[in-house]
Amino acid sequence: MEGAQICTPLVNSIEGPNISINNNFRTFGQVLLLKVLNSTRKQKLDKKWAIFFYEANIPFNVVRHLTFLKVVKVTFEFETYYKPPSYHGLHTNLLKQSKVDVSKQVTERTWNSIHKYGKTICFNNWDNIA
Repeated sequence: MEGAQICTPLVNSIEGPNISINNNFRTFGQVLLLKVLNSTRKQKLDKKWAIFFYEANIPFNVVRHLTFLKVVKVTFEFETYYKPPSYHGLHTNLLKQSKVDVSKQVTERTWNSIHKYGKTICFNNWDNIA
């Protein structure tokens, strides 16, 4: 029986955050098809990420790094096509700007620490604590 579908309901209705089915097998089939397609796409994308990590010799623990997770999230939320920065952009303008940003953060945190805890003198393993 080519093209025929035999469907028997297991329950009268299924409701959840992403699914609402009231004996509507067409909707249920579409939802299942989307889940399968998304699962296949995710497997392909996971494989591309894995190959990238292996070929670029990136340590696996990078995926646990908060900055990596933030970048993946922001990239996912980007509304249009995203083209990553070029080699030149990474090692010139973006590097310079990151250096300025980190320098500002270090200065700000140092001054906050001085105002909160006071200051001490340390030089060549010498300190002013008796």
